[in-house]
Amino acid sequence: MFVDESGTHGGSHAFVLGGVAIHEDDAQRLQVALDELVSTKLGRIPPNLEEYELHASELRNAKKPRPDERKAPAVTSIWANVPRTTRLELLDARL
Repeated sequence: MFVDESGTHGGSHAFVLGGVAIHEDDAQRLQVALDELVSTKLGRIPPNLEEYELHASELRNAKKPRPDERKAPAVTSIWANVPRTTRLELLDARL
C-alpha cells in the first residue's frame, strides 16, 4: 500500500490524502512498467533510474540550480535538465 499527502506545505489551504493498494503479485509489474515509461520518455535508461521518482509537483516545476552561487544552494531536482514538455508527457501517460 502506498499513501501520500499533499497540501501540507506553508500557504496551502487544502490537505489531500490519497492511497493505492496493489496486490503483491502486481507490484513488480507496475514498477517495471513505470521504469519503462520513464526510460522511454527520457530516450535512454539512466544508470540512476531509481532517483527519477514520479512526483507531480516536481514534474511540473523541477527546481533548477540558482545562477548566483553566493546564495545558499537550492535543492536541485533530478528532473531539472529534462524538458518540461517531456515531464508533462509523463504526467499524462497511461499504463
